[in-house]
Order: sequence, then C-alpha cells, then structure tokens
Amino acid sequence: MKGQFSKLWLLTIAIILVLSTNTFSQPSERGEKTVKYVNGFKVVKGERPPINLDEVPESAYEQGRMLIKFSPNMNKFLESPITKANELEYIQTGNERFDKLNKKYKIAQYKQTIIDLYSVDDNSKGYKARHEAWGFDLWYELTMEKTSDIKNAVADFAALEEVEIAEPVYKIRLFEPVEVKYDHSKSDDSSKSFPNDNNYNVQWGLNNTGQAIAGSNGVAGVDIAAEKAWEIEKGNPNVIVSIHDGGIQYNHPDLAANMWSNIGPEGSATSPDNHGTHVGGTVAAVTNNSIGVAGVAGGDGTGNGVKLMSIDIFKEGTISTAQGYIYAANNGATISQNSWGYTYSGVYSQAVLSGIDYFNTNGGGGAMSGGGIVIFAAGNDNDSGQWWPGYYSGTMAVASHTNRGTRSSFSNYGDWVDISAPGSQIRSTVIGSSYGYMSGTSMACPHVSGVAALVVSKYYGSITRTQLWNALVEGVEDIYLYNSSSRGLLGSGRTSADKALYEASRRYFPKIDTDTTKATSAFEATSKGVIIRDGGFYITSKGVVWSKSDNPTLQNREGLTNEGGGAGSFTSTITGLQPNTVYYVRAYATNSQGTSYGKVSSFQTFSEITVKVVDESRNPIVNATVQVDNSTQKTNVNGVSNLYKPKGIYGYSISADGYETTGGRFTVGSEENTLNIILISENSTGPSIDGESYVCINSEVIYHISDIPAPGTWEVGGGNVVSIPNDYSVIANWSFTIEDRVLRYRVITDDNYNITYQKSVIVDEEKVLPTTDKPRIHKKGDIPILICTNPDLEYKWYKNGTLVEGETQQHFAPRNQPGSYQVQTTDHRQCPNTSSAMQVTAVMETGTIATYPNPSKGEFTIDFASKRMGSGSITVSNSHGKVVFQETFSKSEQQLSRRLNLTGLPKGIYIVRVYVDNDIPVISKISIN
Repeated sequence: MKGQFSKLWLLTIAIILVLSTNTFSQPSERGEKTVKYVNGFKVVKGERPPINLDEVPESAYEQGRMLIKFSPNMNKFLESPITKANELEYIQTGNERFDKLNKKYKIAQYKQTIIDLYSVDDNSKGYKARHEAWGFDLWYELTMEKTSDIKNAVADFAALEEVEIAEPVYKIRLFEPVEVKYDHSKSDDSSKSFPNDNNYNVQWGLNNTGQAIAGSNGVAGVDIAAEKAWEIEKGNPNVIVSIHDGGIQYNHPDLAANMWSNIGPEGSATSPDNHGTHVGGTVAAVTNNSIGVAGVAGGDGTGNGVKLMSIDIFKEGTISTAQGYIYAANNGATISQNSWGYTYSGVYSQAVLSGIDYFNTNGGGGAMSGGGIVIFAAGNDNDSGQWWPGYYSGTMAVASHTNRGTRSSFSNYGDWVDISAPGSQIRSTVIGSSYGYMSGTSMACPHVSGVAALVVSKYYGSITRTQLWNALVEGVEDIYLYNSSSRGLLGSGRTSADKALYEASRRYFPKIDTDTTKATSAFEATSKGVIIRDGGFYITSKGVVWSKSDNPTLQNREGLTNEGGGAGSFTSTITGLQPNTVYYVRAYATNSQGTSYGKVSSFQTFSEITVKVVDESRNPIVNATVQVDNSTQKTNVNGVSNLYKPKGIYGYSISADGYETTGGRFTVGSEENTLNIILISENSTGPSIDGESYVCINSEVIYHISDIPAPGTWEVGGGNVVSIPNDYSVIANWSFTIEDRVLRYRVITDDNYNITYQKSVIVDEEKVLPTTDKPRIHKKGDIPILICTNPDLEYKWYKNGTLVEGETQQHFAPRNQPGSYQVQTTDHRQCPNTSSAMQVTAVMETGTIATYPNPSKGEFTIDFASKRMGSGSITVSNSHGKVVFQETFSKSEQQLSRRLNLTGLPKGIYIVRVYVDNDIPVISKISIN
C-alpha cells in the first residue's frame, strides 16, 4: 500500500501526463464525438448525455457494487490491481478523502476491471499500451455493503478531484424472445437445390414466398433477398463476428464448422444458451449442409462461412460487458452482434460505451479498415424511449418486422432506430443440437449482422467501416410501404443483402453530387455537378438529367446533357423548358463500373406575367410603361405586356401619358399570373384618400376613402397593411424602412381589374413616437362623454372611420349616435397619432308612467311624462310576451295621456310599454280582472 500522496506528487503526475500525451481534436463522422491521439493511439469518445440518478429506480442497478474511473495516473496510488479491506472491514488507502468514503460506505474491495481480460486472453496483454491510452486501466469496480446507498456513493466519489467518472453498475438483460417454440424438429424438408438445408423452406426472413408461418401467410418478397445476395457472395472464413450474448453451443452440428478457432474468452468452458445459439445460427449457421437451417453468411457448405466468436456477457466470473468489446477488437472481430440492453430506459454505462468506442475504432481485423461496427437490437418493449446501447450513435439499432412487412408489435421504435429486419417467428439453432422459433428484435439484429458479414466477405480488406455502414442503411427496401403511420421511426428501411452488396459495390462507381441548380428564364436553367471521386476508373461521361417526375435517370431520357469525360466540376445548361413548371434534376457520372447520381434537386422555371392596362372605360392603353421589379416593357395595341419572373413577390409600377401612375406589390405564384390594371386619367374627379400627409415614425393615422366601387386593400409602400370590407383603415406601420412613401387603396373590381387610389405621405424619420404616446379615450359613467387623456394640441374625432366635422375639443359627447369612435391627436412635434376604438350606444333618457285604475276591468288610463319629443308607440302584451294591443303616436308635449278600452281581454297580468324615439322603453304592469 502506497502512503498518502501530496499535492506536489499530484502536480508531478499532471506534468508527466501533459509531456507524454500528444492530443488534438478531429471532426466526428456521426454523433457528437471527440477524437484525440494519446501517445500515438487514436482515442474516440461519443456522446455522454447526463443521467439524473434521482429519477432512476433502485431496480435499475446492482446493489453493493459501483464503478469509478480515476483521473489519469491516479490508480497508481493503489499497490495492486485488487485492493481488499483490512481488519476494519473497509479499505484504507492513506488518502483522507477516499478513506472517509471507504469507511462511510464500507468499501471492501477496489478491483481494476482490465485484469479480468488479461487473465483470460494473453493476446490482449500485447495491447496494454493502447488500453492505457484509452484509460481502461483507470476503471475500478468497488464492492461495498449491499445496504449502502449507491446514489449517494456515486455522488460522493464523483465529487473527488481524483475521480473522473463514478456510476452504478446498471443491470443488463438479454432481449428475451417474446415467443419461443422449441420443436426439436430437424427435417422440415427443403425443396431447394441451394441451399439444401432441410429447414430452409420456413426461413421466411431469408426467402419469403408467402408461406404460412405460425398460421400467418406472409407477403412474398418481404425478406432480406438472401438468394440474390448468395449469387454474389456466401461468406468468408477470415471474417469474424463476435456474438455478445449468452454462450453459443459451439459444437452444434449446424454451427461447429463456422465457430472461431478459440470459441471466445471462455473457450470450451463457454456455457451454451438458447438465446445466444439462436442468434449465432441466424448470422452463420452452416448453409447448404443438408441439415437444419441456413445462416445469412454461413457459406456454401465447403467451409467458407464467416466465423462466430462467442462472448458470454451473462456468465458470472468472466470478463465484463465492456471488456467483451476490447477482447473482440484485439482478436480480429469485424462485426459485433448484440441482442441485449439495460433494464431501464435512459441509462447507460460509460465503461460500456468506451468499450463500444474501442471496438468501433480498433475492430475490423484485416477485413475492414477504419474500425469495426457494433450492431444492436432495439428492444422488445413496444416503446420509443432511449433504450441504450442501441440508442447510442456509435451503434446501429435494429427494429423488427413481420413476414408481412409490418412492425412487430413488440419492437421498440423511434428516430434513433437505423434499420429494420425480420424478427417475428424466426427459425434457427438452439441448444441440444436442435432448432426452434423465436420472435424478438434479438432475432432481427443478427439478420443485419449477417448481411454486414456478407458485404465484408465480398470486399474483404478493401472496405471501410463508413462504407459498410452506408451500404447497410442505404441498401434497403421501403419499410414504410407497410408502416405509413410510423414514418421515420423504423430506420432507413428493411435490410436487404442484395441491395447492401450493390451499395457497397458503388464505391467503385464515381461519387458525384448535385450542386447549385437554378432557373435562368422561363425556358432555361443551369445545374452544377461536383465529382467527388472517380472510383478508380476513368469517367467516360458526365452531365445532368432532368424530368418533371422526381426521379430523373438516364433511362427516361426526358432531358439530359453530356459534358464529356474526365473528373472535375461542371455546369450544364438546360434548355427547352416550359414556363412556370417544376423540374427535378441531378448530376450523373459514368465509368466502366456503372453510373452514379447526385442528390435530386428541383427548380421552377420563371412564370409568365400577363399585364393588361386599360382606361376607366376598359379601352386598351397602348405604349404604357410596365415595370415589374427591374424588368420594363411597353404594352402592345391590345394594352398587353408579357414578362417572365421567378416565383416571388415583386413591386410594380405602371405609367402612361395623361394618366396617373399606379403601383403596388404583386405575387407571382405557381398558378396563372395575370394583372389587369385600370389607369385613372389625370383630370379624373374620382375619389381621393382623406388623411394626414405628414406623419412620424410609429404614427397611427386614420385614412378614409368614399364612393368606391368595391371593398379593397390598404397598402403602404406596396406592402399589405390590412384588407377589410370598409373604406377606412388605421395605418400603423410607418417606418424609415419604407422606400415607397405612397399610401394606396387598391380595389379589385368584379371583372378582376385593379384600380388604385393613392396619396403621397411625408414620413419624418427624425421624429419617432414612443408607443406610450398613443392617445386614450374613455367613457364617463353611463353617458358617453369621450375624454382624451393626452395633453395634446389638436384633436380630430372620427365615427366609424369618418371625420366628425366641428369636433376638435378634448371632450366629445355623441348624443344618440351609436358607433365606433376614435380620436386623432397632433402633439407639439406635429406628429399625428390615433387612439384605439371606443364603442358607444345612444344616450338614453327614461320617463315616468302611471296606469290606473289598477286593477281594472279592462278600461284604464296611461299617463306618460318625458322631456323627449317625437314619435313613439304604446304596446300591451300578455305574460307570455304576445302583443295584444299597439298604437303609435307623435309626442309634442311633455305629458302624454291615453285612455284604453281592452275589456275583451282575458283576466291576467299585462305589460305596458311606452317608447319615444330611441329611448329605453318605460314599463308598467296592469292587472285585468
């Protein structure tokens, strides 16, 4: 045991670390990654989002165990890789902070995790320097009392400056099949000459003929197209696929020939497991050996299948899950197959992710450059949560589909899923040298791993990790044909061995992309192609293809250019197009290996704008000047001018001798674009716009126009302000950004002609009204006396947008004039501004009424007193509201008296109402008996 270290010793270690480490960053290929070089070794780290342990249940992690990663070189203060407690039942390191926590949580052991790997694999000892560059020697498992609080322990150790990471040991689980059938049948009889495996006819994932599986007929062709792929490649014994799962029955007669020579970390002590054996069989059961099932990359029965490395991550006393990836990479595995996950969504182990990163960087063996590839089942929870490690950007996540192409009901899903594969009712090997059906994403995942193994087998030693990844996710069939409601949640598509091999072959094709594409007129466009690589073969032709459909190819020949051979960028001119039409275009390049296309781009040719200019009598105006944006033309003898513009919004102006110039904004859309204009003669006595000619920034001013033929649109500087069925508007967006200081009222007549009335406005850009300067008006009690509360100089009152003549004071009482009132004030800066609207009703004056005798026999007198003079009415109605008597009168005196004889009415209570002009009715009750 080393003694307590000093601050000086810590500083010395830090200096040594800095001097011995060469570190710099590189851009990442996928996800948020950091890439650095430590002592010459490439070290990659993917994203590590924070986990809120307070939200994680205790059932998600082991009790009595946790993991820490020391800060660089800090493990050196422990004397040995395994440090155990003394007689005090907790470890004493000599470091006060550590020992305080060791005592608090009764830490009984510190164990360096990497030593388990070295104890089972001499080969890995040769990579010790690389392991230390990755920091694997800094990871320790701490053992403590099971009653200790793991969350608190993690928090306390994470707070130590000597600790880089502290985390629980999260529980892992196999993605157990949701359905299992061990029928032990070995002779289902295959009618195929190749493969001749006698269970092959029920392996719908490899060849779906529509056969019934578990009573459900499939959809023919919904498979991985294995037979087409096998015409190209069947396997390569130099390709190793590590199966991180339960142990494989390595001596199974349908697997033994395709097992890796060392089997795995446990060797012949590997514990056979149904799950791991089933998964391994899908990847590489020996194909065409007259027994059992065919593996995706199992060869042709002559010993050329890929090899399976069995890494049992669930056996106690063996290497950890994280070390499984280190072992696989160190021993030449190219593909890591995983059908397991955590028991709780949203959690992960940083140690495990580091192991995955190590495999992604250092795996591949001699088969593939750039690292290995880690493929994970998405999980069987029918859930879209963050199910790590499949959720990790460093892994390829696989969802499951049925023999009808639909998502398996159990399969997890989400935008983090990369691809889908057959996973329901999959027949494969099981322990006891037998066979059975299982369903789960655990069964889908090995189909993708098998396809990956076929691709690597075909291009052994010359394919990169990135090329393999792209071939897998791009070489797919449409999964959303049968899952339209899950678009974007099941990855790029259904895995296809045939298409993945084709996509991988395209690395010999030219790689090209479509750069800028744009229309230059109504009839022409230009498109630029960029050749990224020639694929190693001379490019014989290049150019662009275009079509009105969204998939232009050389074959449809709707339009194409040929810019000759050789590499390099180029620009093609596209001619013979139609106006106002959407076209799709993409660049292409051809070499002796085939033709590649860039991404599809689209453009729309310029629209034809037809402008017809007439006078007020609809007579054509010849030689009128029509300007749309920067394009100018004259009208012909029919008063028509034609221009071409891209889709967009344009300013226009139209002028002619003897007529007022008009203008505005015009939207050029995808439909027919016609602008019909009526020019008003200069001596016209037509309507004009009433309102202020001088405003300030932020002024709100009422403008009004009367005697117009139809409702119109108010515009400031050509831009729409408000479109209403009235002939007035509050214009509220005066600003110094307005170039055209013209206010227009534009009317579109019934025959679709535009008439514009306009008013020039001076905008004082130096005077800006604060928004708090907006005047306010109020009612006073029940009487609508409008009071402006601003101490302004001038007042103009408006009713329904029309100036109320003579009302220029701060107070205004609009007696018996219901409507919407506003006041426009002009302050000491001569800046007009307008209040919000105030709705008022007429001023009402009530009178008094007397009815007698009451009760009566039907004859009674009404006396009504009121100062109001004018016409009125008397109504009598019964208790149900039915009017039984009504008469009108003209009131010229203050007192009105009427004698009524209603003796014919039934007994009851009656309501008497008297109205004068717009007064509130005066009501009385009379009883007739």
